[in-house]
Amino acid sequence: MSAAEDGDEGVVKILLWLDDVHPDQANWDGKTWLCKAAWGGEEEVVKILLGRDAINPDTRDEFEQTLLSHAAKNSRREW
Repeated sequence: MSAAEDGDEGVVKILLWLDDVHPDQANWDGKTWLCKAAWGGEEEVVKILLGRDAINPDTRDEFEQTLLSHAAKNSRREW
C-alpha cells in the first residue's frame, strides 16, 4: 500500500503480479491503492493501476472520497 502512495512504480508492478494481492481492497483506513496513489499525487502509479481491469476508479473511501476527489485535492500541477 505504501508503495502506491510513495510512487514506487517498480514495487507496485511486482506486487500486481502476485495472486494474493488485492489492490482494489481497502486497507484499515478505508483507502485502496488507487486512492492512496491519487492522494499522494503519484500520477504514474495511478496510470499503472488504472491499466488493470480489476481496479474500480469509482471506489469510495471512508469519507466517500473517490479517485477524482483525491487527485483534485492533491494535484502537483502548479496553477
